Amino acid sequence: MIDSLLKEVAELSVVLADWGEKVRGPGDLSNGDRWVLERLVAHGEATVPSIARERRVSRQHIQQTVDSLATKGLVERFPNPAHRRSRLVAASGQGRALAEGLQAEARRALERIRAGTSDEAVRDASEVLRRWRIALLEDLDRRGRGQANARRRE
Repeated sequence: MIDSLLKEVAELSVVLADWGEKVRGPGDLSNGDRWVLERLVAHGEATVPSIARERRVSRQHIQQTVDSLATKGLVERFPNPAHRRSRLVAASGQGRALAEGLQAEARRALERIRAGTSDEAVRDASEVLRRWRIALLEDLDRRGRGQANARRRE
C-alpha cells in the first residue's frame, strides 16, 4: 500500500515539473527559480541559508538561484539587522507580479482539469501527503542527528 502511494508521488512529481514548465510557457525561469520566487511571495523575505535549509539543498545552490533572479530584477536584497553578512532577499514588485500571474494560470489550468476529484477528495489527499511529508522530514532529522552522533563517537 505504502509502496503504491510513494510510487505515485514520485511519478506525480516528475509530471508536475514537466506540466509546470508547459503552463509557465516560454521563459527563462527554472522550476527551482519559480520555487524560490513563489516561496518569497508566500512567506516574505528570508536569508539564502534559511531558504536552503527549507528546500534541503546547499546554500550555494540557492545563492546561484537568487543571483539569477536578481539579475532578472525579480528579487531584491536588503541589509539584515540580525546578521551583517547574510542579507535578506525579497521578491521585487516585478517578481511578485510574475509569481502571482504564474500561480493564477496554474490554478485556472488545474480547475479545468479537475481529474474527476471532489473538493473533499482533494482535501483528504492533501492531508495524507502533508502527514507523510512531516513524518519523512522528522525521520530525516533523526537520521541526520544519528549520523552526527555516530561521527562524534568515532
